Amino acid sequence: MAEHTFMNPEIGEWAKRVMARAEDPQYQENVRRLAAEDAEIAEAHADFARRRRFVEGSVPQAFWESVQNPDNTEALAAVRHHLAVAPPECVFLSLAGPRGRGKSTALAWAVTEHGGLFVEAHALVRLGMFDRIWRDAPDVPVLALDEIGAEYLNDGYRASLYELLNRRFSNNRKTIIATNLDAAAFKARYCPDANDRLAERIAKGGRWVNLPGESMRRNWREV
Repeated sequence: MAEHTFMNPEIGEWAKRVMARAEDPQYQENVRRLAAEDAEIAEAHADFARRRRFVEGSVPQAFWESVQNPDNTEALAAVRHHLAVAPPECVFLSLAGPRGRGKSTALAWAVTEHGGLFVEAHALVRLGMFDRIWRDAPDVPVLALDEIGAEYLNDGYRASLYELLNRRFSNNRKTIIATNLDAAAFKARYCPDANDRLAERIAKGGRWVNLPGESMRRNWREV
């Protein structure tokens, strides 16, 4: 290749020095070292951003590792599909099935990737109405409610949950729940009135996914 002639002699001399350095083994080693350090810094920033999303979304630390490399479960596939469909066609998703189907991990993944809150139902019962969770829950992009059906149910909590879910439907906000209840038991517990407005909304803008199959969990004696 013919050597390029620069109009400015000073730039030409600078270009020659740069090309000469590029062929220097020590220079090449320094470039590789700096590139590796830069990659480490980028990964550290990405890890910090992930941890920040975990904390802001109240994702339990037990799910942090599994959320970063989640198993391709039926629960996760259902959540991905749910979040990909624009509201109001699909606003409410129920993941139903026994323990060990990856429901909680799928909920944690949704909050981490799309923003929102991960809340265990029994915590909602315990928290006061002025707690940050209750204040933020109506408007976050994704609300993930875990262990629905296992919490203590009282009239005050039922009314608050009813209002929360109705507000999210009105605002077309995505809500995902995980429950061990079947559909009939869920309706009897939370929507006993067949003409209930929430039940009607769930029927129109909701999806119920049963998760059968072998449990992903193992007793420690089986490992």
